[in-house]
Amino acid sequence: TPTLQQVTTSGSTTTNSISVSTVNIGSTGNQLNLNKDNDGSFVVVNPQNSFEVLRVNNGVDAYLKIGGGDYPYLKIKTTDGNVELQAPSLSGTIALKSDTTNKFVNRLERTLGKDSIVYFVGANRFAIKDSVGNTSGFVPYTGATSNVDLGTKNITANAYFNGFTSMFAKNDTIILTKDSTPVHLVKGTGGQAFKLPVATTLANGTIFSFNNNQSSGAINVLSNSIANTLIKSVPSGAYLTLELTDNTTATGIWDAHFQTPSDVSWSTNTLDYNGSITSAQWNGTTVAYNRGGTGQSSTFTQGGIIYGSTTTAMASTSAGTSGQILKSNGTSAPSWVNQIDTLSLSNRINLKLNIADTAGMLAPYTRQRDTIPMFVFGAGSATAGDTAAFSTSAIYGSFYNDFSDTIVLTSFRIGLQGTSPSINTTIYFNDSLGITAGATKIVNAGTTATNIYTGTSVTSLDNTKIPPGNWVWVQTGTVTTKPTFFILTLFGYKSRR
Repeated sequence: TPTLQQVTTSGSTTTNSISVSTVNIGSTGNQLNLNKDNDGSFVVVNPQNSFEVLRVNNGVDAYLKIGGGDYPYLKIKTTDGNVELQAPSLSGTIALKSDTTNKFVNRLERTLGKDSIVYFVGANRFAIKDSVGNTSGFVPYTGATSNVDLGTKNITANAYFNGFTSMFAKNDTIILTKDSTPVHLVKGTGGQAFKLPVATTLANGTIFSFNNNQSSGAINVLSNSIANTLIKSVPSGAYLTLELTDNTTATGIWDAHFQTPSDVSWSTNTLDYNGSITSAQWNGTTVAYNRGGTGQSSTFTQGGIIYGSTTTAMASTSAGTSGQILKSNGTSAPSWVNQIDTLSLSNRINLKLNIADTAGMLAPYTRQRDTIPMFVFGAGSATAGDTAAFSTSAIYGSFYNDFSDTIVLTSFRIGLQGTSPSINTTIYFNDSLGITAGATKIVNAGTTATNIYTGTSVTSLDNTKIPPGNWVWVQTGTVTTKPTFFILTLFGYKSRR
């Protein structure tokens, strides 16, 4: 039989020992059921919708406040099985109703073969319900318009998935905010820029990632400042992670970490990378010669010469002294020696050095030319009494320089036959044959010949060079005694200078 007790409180504590399983708190229709479980724990339940408001395990004390301000509250003491109604500063009548009805409500009412989910009802309550028809496996949260702040509490789950944005490069700047997805994949070509959020709106430890899958073009990550300072440039194929380590300013301090490219291979103690490494300093062991190094572990000597000390290593000689030269010692290290006495060397190889004899010194290096007979002029048959060919101003043959080279004359010789012959001849050259006016003479005064055995040789010439495009001829000036035969040979060579 239910028992209704009217308790008047005035800053005091009323204790009612519960010997039955249920105590109804409040008036009918607005009451809460305080159920006592078989294991000694207490469960406060709203009988209107069977929601479990509070559970107190056996051996634990708890408080349930009824109303706001100084309204009374229940102190549930499972340690001694009592329920105390306490209202330190409120006077009034409070009803405690005991009932023998065992009304225990399960915390999870599950359907066999289905998962139970917890979802929000309104702004401040939760409900428990079996999942039905939700093939995605996600729990719907209707309060997604605001953030969930768990304070210092932890969340444990099998997996977490960050927000992800995939886009094609547009060669512009995307301004990120605290609500932006943290992971960004950029494809295509042309480049893309991202401006980070205001750091003061983020928590320290916030991470943003940038994956550059462009065929060409960089991702430029900029700070949240007026100057848009570049924090990092992510080249094509690279992956960058930024972690916020200081959020006290709008710009913040970001810690950058690049992941290794996809074509890098790792093993226990090796790294294989088909690319170039720039702006790096090697601090490891000596690099062997067959790995692009020198095999040299010690420092070099200033002024020394690098040489192969073995088949696999290099070394450095000493610096030597001023004026010394390096001498090979076969397979041993080279050495510095004093210079050899060049005068003694010249004597040993029978060389003669005479600075005053410039022509003699240069003679071996002078261009060599062969002087040969160039032209032959003549007249007469050498028959006794045959002198008809010889008269004043007679021409005895001619030659035209049709080459592109200049003819250089060195000498000529005149031969005669007859009885005491005597003849004066002149050699001319001109662009017009037989025209003496304006013509050039080889010997200006002409030459008189009388020798009938060896001939007359002339080596002193006034003009020696006959340019291309000129006629050369021999003409008599004065014939004192006519010969029976006359011949004149010019000697010289061709020159291109």
